[in-house]
Formats: sequence, C-alpha cells, structure tokens
Amino acid sequence: MTADARPTDHAVTAHVADAATAEAAVADLADAGVDRDSITHGTGESFAARLEAGDEDSQPAGRLVKFLLSLGQEREELMRLGEEARSGRHAIVVNDVEESHRDAVADVLARHDARDIVWFGDWQTEDLSIQR
Repeated sequence: MTADARPTDHAVTAHVADAATAEAAVADLADAGVDRDSITHGTGESFAARLEAGDEDSQPAGRLVKFLLSLGQEREELMRLGEEARSGRHAIVVNDVEESHRDAVADVLARHDARDIVWFGDWQTEDLSIQR
C-alpha cells in the first residue's frame, strides 16, 4: 500500500475488525473504481503514529491552515482513528476521493461493518456513519 496514512483534504476514513475485512473492503473499493494506490490500511502503534504525524507542507500558508485545522475536528478524528488502530482494529484511509463519490466509498465501507466512517473535506470533517 503506497498511499499516505494521513488523510488528505478529500478522504474517507473508517476502521474495521481485522485484516481480512480490511482487505475485502479494499478489494471492493477497487472494484468500484477507487485507485488502490489511494487506499491504505493498518493497525498497531506504528500505523497510529503515521496517522497522527504532523503535515510537512512546505508553504507557510499551508502550514498555518493545517495547524489551525489540527486544533479542531480533524485532529480529534485522527486521534480517535489512531486509538482504534492501537486497540487492534484496522484503520482504513481512502485518499483523493472526489466529493461526489464520498457516499459511494462510505457505502462500500459500511457493507464491511466499518465504524466511524468520516469524510475529510476542504475545511471540515463529517461523520458519514450516521447515514448508514
């Protein structure tokens, strides 16, 4: 999996029970047209640390925006996902999701009993689990 563990501005994240479920979800996402290179999943302390790592944006304005966002919902969601990965669940991050496809991605994840399905949009996060 070559995708960045940290969600981009257009990403859907969730967590599932185990590696087999995560692999099945990834396969179904790929069958639905999602580029496998934009999907990553993992579990444990090292994956959680990758989720929670700071963004290394080279532009000062980009660093400021990301810092301000990290103080709110985005940071809370990443910390929660990191805790799930530490507890043994498999975190899934689907990056580069067009907003018009976010619900389709969430539906695939929900079919695999994913929990805490979250959309990372331009300026906010949104819980997509409520709708499923």
